[in-house]
Amino acid sequence: MKLLALGFCGLALVFSSFYVRNYELFDSVLSPRKNTRIYVENIDAEKHGVRETLANLSKNLSLHVGLPSQSYNEAVALKVKEFNNWMGIDADDERLSLNGGGKYEVLFSLNEDTTGNFLLLILLAISIPLFFFMKNKPKDSTLFLICILAGYVVFSSLVKWQAFSSRTQIGFFVGAAIFIAMVFSSFRKFPALGFMYVLLLSSFPFIYGNPNKPVLPFNYLAKKMIGYAPKSILIVDKEQNVETYKENPLIQRYYDFEKPFCPLKAPVNKTEERQIFQTLDSLKYFDYLKTDVFNTTRYEQYFIHDSNIKGDKDFAELLKHLPANTQNLGMMFQARMGFYHLWKMFRDKYGDHASMKYIVYLKDYQKLDNVKKPFPYQYIVADSESLVNENIIKGDIENVEKFGEFLLIKLKKVSDKHYLL
Repeated sequence: MKLLALGFCGLALVFSSFYVRNYELFDSVLSPRKNTRIYVENIDAEKHGVRETLANLSKNLSLHVGLPSQSYNEAVALKVKEFNNWMGIDADDERLSLNGGGKYEVLFSLNEDTTGNFLLLILLAISIPLFFFMKNKPKDSTLFLICILAGYVVFSSLVKWQAFSSRTQIGFFVGAAIFIAMVFSSFRKFPALGFMYVLLLSSFPFIYGNPNKPVLPFNYLAKKMIGYAPKSILIVDKEQNVETYKENPLIQRYYDFEKPFCPLKAPVNKTEERQIFQTLDSLKYFDYLKTDVFNTTRYEQYFIHDSNIKGDKDFAELLKHLPANTQNLGMMFQARMGFYHLWKMFRDKYGDHASMKYIVYLKDYQKLDNVKKPFPYQYIVADSESLVNENIIKGDIENVEKFGEFLLIKLKKVSDKHYLL
C-alpha cells in the first residue's frame, strides 16, 4: 500500500498541472467533451467483449512483429485479418480501431514513435514457459507476471488499436524486460553477459538509425541490403522532377501515376523489389535517407518529419523580408498544426523576446489566459489565402509575399485583433 501510494503521488506530481489546465479549458480532466468543436478523436474502444479484446490484442501484438520484409509483413497482416474475420470482426472496425482513414497493416519501422519490440516479444514468449520450470521462484514473481499480462489485456480491451500505438505500450515491455531478466538469470550456466551484449548491439539500428535524428544512415543501408521497394512513391522534394520517374520504363511498369501517392500496381517478388530499389536509388529517390545529424543543419533536422521537408528554406527566405526590429508575428494556419520549429528559427534571428501567437482560433479557446494578454503585430504568417481573405479586410493589407507554402502579410498599421473560427 505504501508503494501504491507513492506511485499515485508520483503521478500527481507529474500530471496535476496538466489536469488542472485541461479542466480549465475542456471542463474535463482528460480531454475535450464530445459535443465541443475542439474535440478531436475518441481513443476509447466503443465495443467490448471477449471477441473484441482478442481482436485488438492480436492487432496490438502485430505492431511488434514487423520485419524489413514486405511479403512477410503482408502475410502476418493477412493472418491477423483472417483471425478477426473468423470471430466475426472487421480488422478496420472504427469502433475498435483509430485508423484515421487508413487500413490495418503490419509495418517495420526504425522511427522511435512507431518501432516495435520484436526481440522482447520473442524473449517473453520463451520466458513464460521457462518460468514454470524454475525452482525457488522469487517472491511474488507469479503475481508480477499476471499483472504484466493482465495490464496488456486491459489496455487492449479499453483503448482502440492504432498503427502508431507501440509507443503507448512501453510500460508493458518495461515490465516484461524485468521478468525476462529474472527468468534467464536464474539459469546458472546461461551466458548472461554475452546475451546482454547481443541485445545491446541489436538496439543500435533503432538508436543510431532513428530517422528523427539519424547518427548513421541505417535506414538507407537496411533498405539497400534487402532491396526495398516502397508501396508508393511520393515526390515532395522540389529538386526532384516527377516526370523523370514517369519516363522511366521500369518505374512506369510497377507504379500507378494516375492514383494519389503513386502506389504499386500489384505485389512484386524479391527480384523485382531489388530492381525497383536500384532504379529508384539511381534516380536519387532515397537520397534523403543518406543524411545524418552531421551533414544536416539544425533547421533541416527540425523539418525532417514536417509535411514540407524543405520548409526551413522557405521560412528562412521569409525571415529575410522582416524588419530587424520585428518582435511579434501573428500566425494564421489552416493546414499546419503547431509552429515550434518556425518559432525557433524566428527567435534565433530576432532575439529571445521574439514571439509568435495564433491570431485565428476556435472560440472555445477564448477562455485561455493567453488570449487576454496584449499582442500587437504588423506581420502575419499564413498558409492559406482563403483564411486570410475571410478574416482580414483587404484595405488593411499593405503587401503580401509568398515563400513556398508560406504567405507573409504586412498590415498598413499595427493591429492586435484576434479572429474566431
